[in-house]
Amino acid sequence: MSTALLALALQCLAPGGPDADRIAPAIVAAVEARVARGLPPITESPTLDVCLVATYVAHESGANVAPHPVSWDAGAGVSCGALQMACERVRGRSVRWQVGAWLRDVVDSSLAKVDSSPTRAAVRLAQAREMLRAAL
Repeated sequence: MSTALLALALQCLAPGGPDADRIAPAIVAAVEARVARGLPPITESPTLDVCLVATYVAHESGANVAPHPVSWDAGAGVSCGALQMACERVRGRSVRWQVGAWLRDVVDSSLAKVDSSPTRAAVRLAQAREMLRAAL
């Protein structure tokens, strides 16, 4: 695992959350697994992929593996995990698996569809780009 990508993931998760130290390696492992299989990044680069996933984790769960439900869908047991994906799909799965599934979902559809709000997706992608720019 690249220590530079791990440091980047932690920086992009800032200010972090109770499980940032568990989530950051899972993000890096999932992105590196795509690269190792010869798959293209979901954005312009694997480094931006790391920042994008970290941005979503920070917004969706506050970098918590099992966040306290605050949204209606989380409270109803519909969304779970670090990326607030469908509970029936991610319950009992590792964070690494969840990140890999999220990346596949984006590839299979689009970031806007995975997010459910094209505007919010664009804002979060811009935030990830800015975090990456600031980190470099």
